[in-house]
Amino acid sequence: QYTKSFVDMQLLAAKARKDGMDKTEAFKRKAETALTQVLATEILAKEGPVLQAKMVVKEEDAKAFYDKHKAQFMTPEKFNARHILVSIKSERAPTGLSEEDAKAKVAKIEEALKGGKKFEDAAKEFSDDPGSKDKGGLYENITFGQFVPEFEKAVRLQKVGEVGAAVRTPFGFHLIQVEKLIPADQEPFETSKEKAQAGATKERQEEVWSAFLDVIKKEIPFQYGAG
Repeated sequence: QYTKSFVDMQLLAAKARKDGMDKTEAFKRKAETALTQVLATEILAKEGPVLQAKMVVKEEDAKAFYDKHKAQFMTPEKFNARHILVSIKSERAPTGLSEEDAKAKVAKIEEALKGGKKFEDAAKEFSDDPGSKDKGGLYENITFGQFVPEFEKAVRLQKVGEVGAAVRTPFGFHLIQVEKLIPADQEPFETSKEKAQAGATKERQEEVWSAFLDVIKKEIPFQYGAG
């Protein structure tokens, strides 16, 4: 099959030459591009083993990368919070309440909470959020930036454990009870080793490649776009 394909290709090439297709400017440009690619592949095949050896990254290199880029190895700031959503009628919530009725429902829930009703029980009974309703309104280990700004602003400002004033967002009104604020923290190297190894490898590859090209540029003056 390979021999047949090769013979067929030779036959097609002979026909193209007979028709003068190898004399056109378009063909000459394509042939020059192909030749350039083959030559580049050849030099890389020749120098490849040496370049690959220079790109090897050891554990101490990964540790050096970790120490140099510690900001990349931070666990993000997170929070745990419960909320009760009273949705307002919109395209995303066609069964939501009017603004006035939503405010009345919020007031009713606030009265129930003041009367001693547990927040999680109130969430299961009143919340319109299907993602947290059955969990008593709980969202855990949420990285800041995942929720709408109005919600996260309230999480930052409210006292932990207390239910704040209702917060209006595009989804409706939220009653929020912050359970925990988890500050950003530095990941230990041991748990970040794989990520540090990848970063160090990428950095080393770029350094080796740049140095390789710089040597060639000194030997052969070259400008992008020049013939």
